[in-house]
Amino acid sequence: MKPQVGIAIAAHDAESSLERAIESVLAQTDGKWRLAIVDDGSTDDTSAIAQKYASQDSRIMLALQENAGAAVARNTAFSMLNTEWIAYLDADDELSPVYVAEMLRFMEQYSDYDFYSCNGLVIMPDGVKRPYRSITGPREITLADMFHGCQIISGGTLQRKSTFLETKGFNPHLRHAEDYCYWLSTMAGGKRLMVTDKILYFYYANKETGKSHHIYGKINASAQIQEIVAQKELSSEERCAAQEGIISLRMAMARDYWTSDDAYRAKIINDGSIDQDIKQMLAQSRRVLSGVYAERIQEKLNKMLGVHIGGFVWRLVFLPYRIIRAAYRRTRNLLRCHLA
Repeated sequence: MKPQVGIAIAAHDAESSLERAIESVLAQTDGKWRLAIVDDGSTDDTSAIAQKYASQDSRIMLALQENAGAAVARNTAFSMLNTEWIAYLDADDELSPVYVAEMLRFMEQYSDYDFYSCNGLVIMPDGVKRPYRSITGPREITLADMFHGCQIISGGTLQRKSTFLETKGFNPHLRHAEDYCYWLSTMAGGKRLMVTDKILYFYYANKETGKSHHIYGKINASAQIQEIVAQKELSSEERCAAQEGIISLRMAMARDYWTSDDAYRAKIINDGSIDQDIKQMLAQSRRVLSGVYAERIQEKLNKMLGVHIGGFVWRLVFLPYRIIRAAYRRTRNLLRCHLA
């Protein structure tokens, strides 16, 4: 019987974390796995580390390529895996030792889906840990849910190898939010996704390694949703969710833009790959970013009064305002959808 789960690692300059990721695969309690590592043009000892493991364990494969981005590297790794199911593991993350066993059990229990995801534990640079999602029990994630933002931790999400071949994998032209765009496009094509609340993936949120929210990712996600709206027959609920998602992404783009330094804003404005309407929106968006200024006020209160007293004043005065404002925006967006 061939191994059932294939795991792909796209690694670029990952010498400080790759061993941890590989060791988490070797530690699986269920041995029905294969591992494909693609060194995406690293300039450090990433390939040497991967080669060491590949030479010691026949279940581990290694390929080298010029730097082309995570989407291309993951596609290459997936193509190397002769397994029924495939998932990717980021080179600076870890799998729970029971990941393979629990996901195989989960898929057997809910056999009518195309994608299977798990909950994760987010580990911040200061060591603080929190669940990726606050969910209780297994549940289906719909396309409408995904329009409101990526509702799953993409690493560790299993799909059939046949689905990967059918959909041609991640868009090789995207270097940011390629996974979110993939879930959106495939689910708009009829694929279904089920998620378990079990924490089986450990996500290291380290900005120094480039794993942080990125304005380019939000631009790509917004464009993907707009493409789906233009090309697919959507229900009224899905269409409303899509419009809300686009608005939220544009607000997030504006927030990222205006909280960045002058050099980064100049880079965005001068980037020929970004559509002119996005640049115009960003340039005119400062007036709507009251939330950004509110957070700056909160930071100043904490510095002046201390975290405890400053936090109390913040909750007493500003939190009700933010709740009312969020409810107003959601109601406005829903009315726009239904009246359109």
